[in-house]
Amino acid sequence: MAKGRTFTEREFDIMNILWGEGSGTVAEVREDLPHLLGYTGVLKMLQILEEKGMVRHE
Repeated sequence: MAKGRTFTEREFDIMNILWGEGSGTVAEVREDLPHLLGYTGVLKMLQILEEKGMVRHE
């Protein structure tokens, strides 16, 4: 059986934003989050998602 990818609650929130918008900056993602998270917190979450191969940046 193939292993499914799982997200933490915050990762899932960020992915939902990116799936809906198609792309976004750290600041744009931060504005749309349903909970307070600082700029560097969102940046770190995006870096983790990039390491997992779920997002990329230009």
